[in-house]
Amino acid sequence: MNRCRKCGSKLKTRLIREYKANELGIAGVSIWNAVSEETCPKCNNRQSVIIPNLQGLVAAIAVLRIAIPFKLSGSEIRFLRKAMEWPAKKLAEKLEVRPETISRYENDVEIIKMPSEKLLRLFVGQQLSANAPGIKFDPRGIVEMRIKACYPCSLQMHLKLVSSNEAKNEANEDQAWEEARKFAVG
Repeated sequence: MNRCRKCGSKLKTRLIREYKANELGIAGVSIWNAVSEETCPKCNNRQSVIIPNLQGLVAAIAVLRIAIPFKLSGSEIRFLRKAMEWPAKKLAEKLEVRPETISRYENDVEIIKMPSEKLLRLFVGQQLSANAPGIKFDPRGIVEMRIKACYPCSLQMHLKLVSSNEAKNEANEDQAWEEARKFAVG
């Protein structure tokens, strides 16, 4: 049993019904009935938030986002790059642009051009779809995608944690993230 760092009391763990995962670097992600938190009942100190299979969650969010046919924002480009664990220089090389251009994309100074955006989406899907077995990646869908402007709009993604059997996946993952709902609100 874990103890509180402030008062030494035994911590209680509770499941959070809806957890808004703003600290992941992409807006609009809610996780349902999967995240728990440890708090001290005596001093009400929140010790930790526990997100199971964080790597799978990040991959699932990335693969979900690339399938939504709305233009990527700068923060979403940064999130996707970091989800692949690529430095800006590597992404610049892959997209055949200068590293400064990646910085301009990520800071919303310059809008990513359509061919580069589709290529980025394909890189993300290829790199991360194996870590997100509950989310279907369709490269052909990306190639044929008609990306629409989305200014201003807010994308919302709702995810739930399921076992890989429940997600009908043959991977050896103990847990997989599955899409519960996705929609855009403009």
